[in-house]
Amino acid sequence: GDIIVKLYNETPQHRDNFIKLAEEGTYEGTLFHRVIKDFMIQGGSLRGNGTGGTTADKTEIPRETNNRMRAYYGALGYAEGSDGINSQFFIVNNKTPFDIAKTAANISSDLEEYKDRLKEEDKKTYTDYLSKLNSVPDDVKAKYLSSGGAFSIDGNYTIFGQAIEGLDFLDKISAVEVSSGNSIDDEAGIASKPAVSIIIKKIE
Repeated sequence: GDIIVKLYNETPQHRDNFIKLAEEGTYEGTLFHRVIKDFMIQGGSLRGNGTGGTTADKTEIPRETNNRMRAYYGALGYAEGSDGINSQFFIVNNKTPFDIAKTAANISSDLEEYKDRLKEEDKKTYTDYLSKLNSVPDDVKAKYLSSGGAFSIDGNYTIFGQAIEGLDFLDKISAVEVSSGNSIDDEAGIASKPAVSIIIKKIE
């Protein structure tokens, strides 16, 4: 199957890195090695196990996050490891609607109810998250409510594209059987290694 994405000019370094790696054939024969239902699928690991890979120019690329590039269902972004951004990318596969306004109201209510029992660091965590929710424009709230996505990714990873066709194929990949085998997810008790090899034949 094919997944067709549009790339954002607002994220030129990530866009150009992805294009160059694709043109060099870097992704041919690599795997979608990580599949987490209702979150994302991840590929581009040159060893097929979440390791291996570098940017096209072997140089560090800083994040290019902004308020327009959101992690809606079908969003294309770059993963980040301990050494920063390399060749690995993800596509958000969560279609569950996310009601930002309702979530903000619930957190605000909980903060008021439990403020005297929360540790200061926990209170700050919730307060910061509430501020992030309340700063979201109405059109973004509407999009998350209608299309789903992974709001937790916003501002933390660079979204540099959006799948516009082939979303049914994205859903098929997301539905494959998975087991343990990806160390980062094993530590969190999350099964994410596909039981079958999902091979990227070519990106062009």
